[in-house]
Amino acid sequence: MGRDTVIVSALLALVVSCARTQQIPLTMPAEIKPSEIPLVERLRRIGLGNDPEMEALAQAVRNDASARVREVIVVWRGPDRELAAKAKSLLGRINELALPLLLEVAGTNPPADDAWLLRTSAAAAEALHQKVAVRLNQLLQDKRAIPPAEVHGLKEEETPPPRRICDEAYLLARRLLNPNESVQAYNDHANQFLNLPVKEKDAQILSTRRSRSWRKWLVEEPQ
Repeated sequence: MGRDTVIVSALLALVVSCARTQQIPLTMPAEIKPSEIPLVERLRRIGLGNDPEMEALAQAVRNDASARVREVIVVWRGPDRELAAKAKSLLGRINELALPLLLEVAGTNPPADDAWLLRTSAAAAEALHQKVAVRLNQLLQDKRAIPPAEVHGLKEEETPPPRRICDEAYLLARRLLNPNESVQAYNDHANQFLNLPVKEKDAQILSTRRSRSWRKWLVEEPQ
């Protein structure tokens, strides 16, 4: 698997745990704009399961996160070439953050700028993949059990196979190593793997950590 063929999908999770004794209303006063309310407060006001409000907040967070990057990209593509050079330097330093937005304008710039954009994007994708792999390599050794969650469609007497942090890390590592694997093939392997005895799962995890295809993505190779 060549490094330039790997597409890394980044998954970001925001976990907020708060305890309040007072009851907080689920609706916001009309005179206060949502953007003026702190993020944690907006999360408190959204009821669990309220998908429309959560999606609206998710879009607001995405917009806030990308606004500054878009501003820098506009300057880089602008007529002030001295300022554009500075913006280019800044984009090169935040390349992983800017990657999705840079790809949006790929192919619409002068040849020299597009060549730089492609080199920068490739370096950012590779760096992000390496960071994911290094952290996953640590989690592949994490034997903590994951509390069983509710699984829809199971009968009362049925229980899902036990999972550990390292099991989840193994399944994600497999997806990174096999980007062209079909969803069905992945699910079949995941079900088979999760139902293996612990010793056999540990053997597959260790085999993955020692494989050449995995080690080449690590800054620090596993011991």
